[in-house]
Amino acid sequence: MTFKKGQMIVTAAGAVALVVGVVIWRVERRGEERATEFARQEEGQASRGKPGAGSTVPGSRLRFAPTDRQDAAYGFTMEAEAAVKLSAFVPAAWSDRVDTPGQGMVPVRLTLTGTLALRYYAAGLGEWEVAARILDPNYQLNGKAPIFSAALGYPFAFRMDTRGQFSQFRFARGTPPEVEQAMRSVVQGAQVVLPAEDRARWETREMDEVGTYSAAYELAGGAAQLADEVEIRKTKERYLELRAAGLGLNELVAGMQAEVHETTTRATMRPGGAWVLELREEGMVEQRAHGETLSESHSRLHLWRAESAGASFPDRFAVFDTELHSGKYVREQLHATDPELNKMGEGLDLVDALSKYVELTKTKKKQLANEFLINYLRQDPANAERLVAALLADKDYTQYDKSTQLHLWMLLAKAGYPEAQQAIWSAVADAGNSDQTRTLAMASVGQIEYPEATLVDQVWGMYNGTSSAADGVSKDLKAMSIMALGLLGSGDRLNDDVKPVIGQRLVEALQGASTSWDEQMALRGIGNYGNADLLDAVAPFFHSDDANVRAAAFSALRKMDEPRAQAVLIEQYQQESAGGVRLAGLDALQRMPLAPPTLDWVREQALSTTDEREQIALVNVLGKTLPADRGNEVTLRQILATNAPVGVRKAVFRYVKP
Repeated sequence: MTFKKGQMIVTAAGAVALVVGVVIWRVERRGEERATEFARQEEGQASRGKPGAGSTVPGSRLRFAPTDRQDAAYGFTMEAEAAVKLSAFVPAAWSDRVDTPGQGMVPVRLTLTGTLALRYYAAGLGEWEVAARILDPNYQLNGKAPIFSAALGYPFAFRMDTRGQFSQFRFARGTPPEVEQAMRSVVQGAQVVLPAEDRARWETREMDEVGTYSAAYELAGGAAQLADEVEIRKTKERYLELRAAGLGLNELVAGMQAEVHETTTRATMRPGGAWVLELREEGMVEQRAHGETLSESHSRLHLWRAESAGASFPDRFAVFDTELHSGKYVREQLHATDPELNKMGEGLDLVDALSKYVELTKTKKKQLANEFLINYLRQDPANAERLVAALLADKDYTQYDKSTQLHLWMLLAKAGYPEAQQAIWSAVADAGNSDQTRTLAMASVGQIEYPEATLVDQVWGMYNGTSSAADGVSKDLKAMSIMALGLLGSGDRLNDDVKPVIGQRLVEALQGASTSWDEQMALRGIGNYGNADLLDAVAPFFHSDDANVRAAAFSALRKMDEPRAQAVLIEQYQQESAGGVRLAGLDALQRMPLAPPTLDWVREQALSTTDEREQIALVNVLGKTLPADRGNEVTLRQILATNAPVGVRKAVFRYVKP
């Protein structure tokens, strides 16, 4: 990715976040905020009598208290002007792929307006899950709407407690990182954290896009005179920790400090209401390092209670959460392109674009080369067909060697949109293409992240329509198709609509298998799929007369993350007598996320087994899960204390020091 002024974004909570917005979200995407932790630390300080902090005494009248499934809507405007030295925020590891506009300060202006629609769901005593959408968003960055702004209407969620502390932000799969940051900015910029007990002044530690900061609050009129509506004043005092400074981007940023200049918030609220009635925030922040100004910014946020926004939310939060995880919004991103990469590909035909790709690869800018070509393919769906035609024409690998061709097929798969999927499949399905070309294309099918239902049907049709008696490339393609089918339905793929269909197809393939080879292939396809719902279909094949089928049955469990799959594996392992099949079971166990009872069994088995190969495999299971359970180290050292074979001792030393 190249970083230029058109890509940087800012926050309302502190426009200085523009300098690290894209960079931070590409380097580190934190799944859970530390705001709740900060609130607990604050209350802990209060209980020790530290001045200025609230206490944990319950029953304060100054509380937020939305009702279960209450809706609320807030209009908002967010504005920021900033100047930033972009070159200071380039990660050292990205030196081969970053193009920054000189060493000077770059001006950036942002405006974002819309309506924040919320629904509160009771989540326990004093806590709510909050479903959210931004309606009618208008996002302008330096006077233009960036490509990612279309995703501002995606749903997101967060948790709120009775004091107004926000945590656990969650976003729909497929939400661009820039949009995630903007959504956080609106909510965190309007955060008002109430005291643990009624008081006129209190202090907090909170978090925004810049980092962790301390804030001082004052209640107009005093704590003992709560009216129907009260005014709260908040002053952001200083930053205690900066997110960018802790990411190791470069030495300059590592020494960065932020100075807060007159950053204040005025909010009105109704005690016992859902949230604030109106809020205005304005502030200035400057970031400096070693006497040098890296950024300076001025931001404003106005948020007010509005009439019902007309947003539609489900009756249960679980339904909303399922929508966030569904991946339904990912498909919209498959045609999205990056403005800066668009410029790199502007005016280039496919030959020129491939030359540019090769040039970047040779200059060790491989990541940028990959991103450039994927973006080029997305600029025009016809580019996928053109690339396939070019690969088909290069039958003798005179233009691109076999390894490069395979990589180009993989980049086609990463482009992902329906036209690219069909261009790949056309090469697989055409028997007139060379055997190597068809297998290279087929190898990329399983890498498609958002498989269309049409592609799933085509892959299944190839498997189901090829005889088990086939040999050569036909048999290879039959095997590769069932493997790809499993991958297309695996947990990390984003089209959840096709996953149940794929599961049904895999079971159909297994139960309809006419040969041992068919059974093995279907079981290995299920292993790629990894859904424990198919466990019952796999179970009978642990009793096959064919050792290869039994080994494949163990392999089918390797990605199932439910404890019952581990229990089945252990039970079948203990009943299995063939050494090779038992090793296949332990190999599958190494790939599974293990529950505590399973680890207990592994430790016991590692100490009691007399088979060297199995003990080495069990040592590897313990070693790979060592960070998750330090009890494994005790077992590994116990093995060293025995008269273990040299191979076992060498395996142990890979994970613990002598």
